[in-house]
Formats: sequence, structure tokens, C-alpha cells
Amino acid sequence: LFKKSAHFKRPHEILGLVVVILGVMQPVNAQIRHLKCVGHPHPDGSRTRARVVWEVLHKGSGWTCLTLAVTNVALGPVLASGMRFNR
Repeated sequence: LFKKSAHFKRPHEILGLVVVILGVMQPVNAQIRHLKCVGHPHPDGSRTRARVVWEVLHKGSGWTCLTLAVTNVALGPVLASGMRFNR
């Protein structure tokens, strides 16, 4: 159906790969929370520096993944409309 070409050359393909990698890393990142150096917030609400860094990375990568995914969904049909298919 498609012309033969190298993978991950178009923005849609690259964004898709980044979204998949970030999505796969989220559960791994969540398990880091259980390390003793990161831990959970203390009963008084204070957090260790490692915990704050973990929260920023975990939440930041999640929101970045979501933003890139929505962008990629919108970008897909735009790029597909310009593709030529072999018949």
C-alpha cells in the first residue's frame, strides 16, 4: 500500500515513538516511588528532595506524553491527507 521508506522519518512517526516510550516508562517511574530514598510524603506533609524531584519527573513526563499524544492524533490525518498511495 505505501511506498517503501525508512521508519521514523515523519513527525507523526517520531512523536508516536516518543509517546510510546514515555507511556511505557510511566509504570517503571511509578515503581521508583517505593525506593527508600524517594518514599512517600511524611505525615506532616513534608517531602524529601528526592520525592519532589520524582513528583516533577513523573507528573511532568505524564503530562508531556498526554500533550504529545493529542498533538499526534491531530497531526495524523493532516499528514495522511498528503500521502500518495500505490493502487
